[in-house]
Amino acid sequence: MSGTLEPGRVVPLLRGRLGYPYLWKRECASTQLLLQDPALPEGAVAATEHQTAGRGRLGRRWEEPPGSSVLLSV
Repeated sequence: MSGTLEPGRVVPLLRGRLGYPYLWKRECASTQLLLQDPALPEGAVAATEHQTAGRGRLGRRWEEPPGSSVLLSV
């Protein structure tokens, strides 16, 4: 599990109110899409090892080789 964002590695390190719930998928279209549910509390975090349709500022496509970046949204 070394070098991964899996919940078993990350959740025990979380402190305070940020990071709960911690939503993790090995691959997803975009971490922003994982946080679209309005019922999620402030501070929820979505993380992934690879995005297939990530977007950066100004709507630019966000691409990276799988496992090479920390990809998350709060």
